[in-house]
Amino acid sequence: NGDYHGSYLYPPVVLLLFAPFTLLSYPLPATLWGLLSVGLLWHGSLALVRAAGYEPSRYETALLGVALLGFQPLLLSVKLGQTAGFLGGVLCFAGAAALSSREDPELVDDEESGPAARRRAAVLSGALTALAGVVKLPYAPASAHLLTDRRRLLGGVAAGLGLVGLSLAVFGLEANAAYLDVLRWGATEGLERRPPTLWLPPYYRPFYLVDGAVGRQLA
Repeated sequence: NGDYHGSYLYPPVVLLLFAPFTLLSYPLPATLWGLLSVGLLWHGSLALVRAAGYEPSRYETALLGVALLGFQPLLLSVKLGQTAGFLGGVLCFAGAAALSSREDPELVDDEESGPAARRRAAVLSGALTALAGVVKLPYAPASAHLLTDRRRLLGGVAAGLGLVGLSLAVFGLEANAAYLDVLRWGATEGLERRPPTLWLPPYYRPFYLVDGAVGRQLA
């Protein structure tokens, strides 16, 4: 019930991501989306750790999964069907690719760590970062790292233009212009913040762990 402007949250091209889930009956699509989001964030986090130079043990790998499943903001985003887990995983893979694109004097150049491999990793990092920013604009500032590497910038620009072109080709100019209209409205008239009294009760769920009336009242 967010009227015209409040119901247009994502650019049209994002529908292609959600379209396969519409082939199934609820609540299975919601469950699969949650599993995909958490799984992508889990594997992306592991990829980021490995790219940083540390190989986690099986115990640590499992422990990371348990930690994610116990992280209340992630659980809340999954319950609400949000994209935070999915985009977090995408950015983790982007970070892992960025780390893999660095030159390391201790490594011997081969097919996996040579100049060509580092170039591919840099382009992939930029493309994944652009994907996150296109899906949801609040993630766009994560693209700042593209300015420090020409290859990453090239990958980001190519992916961004590709997604825009795909959106125009599939959904047409009118739908994409409507999304821009929503953005213009949000930058001029939609500046009021939601007061705490309108926040959702699940935001306060962790306070149930606090003993006493204060925690129960906040919850």
